[in-house]
Amino acid sequence: MKSNLNNQLNETLAKLEQVADGIDLHKNDPGFLIANEGESLRALKTQLEDARQEYVTSENAARIKHDVYMVKLKESEESLTKLSSIITGLYGKRNQVIADFGLLPYKKPGRNGSSKTNGEATQPSS
Repeated sequence: MKSNLNNQLNETLAKLEQVADGIDLHKNDPGFLIANEGESLRALKTQLEDARQEYVTSENAARIKHDVYMVKLKESEESLTKLSSIITGLYGKRNQVIADFGLLPYKKPGRNGSSKTNGEATQPSS
């Protein structure tokens, strides 16, 4: 959990406890209308602590799942790279058959297979 959220949580928990203690201290004062709120504040504090613990547990579980996901993704990419190399080696890097495997065959440079015509660079036509 981020530092500012931890600070906010700790401050809220402390305030809940402090207000509940104050209510307990003054609940017998004449005209004190919130005498029964101390226990509900303590229950709210407990619920907040439980929710935080569930959040931390879920966050840790999500982090573990993410790590597993990243390992599987890396394994998949490595496998694809290896198989792409094998397919390209088998058929050749310019063979159009490798497109059937989702690979892009190398194209000859230039419009007609070379980047220069008669020793000069070709000009793009407008």
